[in-house]
Amino acid sequence: MAARYIVGIGRDHRHELVARVQNVGLRSDPTFRVGQAVNLFWDAENARILTE
Repeated sequence: MAARYIVGIGRDHRHELVARVQNVGLRSDPTFRVGQAVNLFWDAENARILTE
């Protein structure tokens, strides 16, 4: 099972990035508020560009 987050990026958050995070371990269910600032990072080998 995985969590899916939609993150607004860029000026005025007009662009969206969808992050899918595999749930692993007991502390893998963070809670974020809409509009909350977050840091987002990933390993390049795990990134995929989805066109649809």
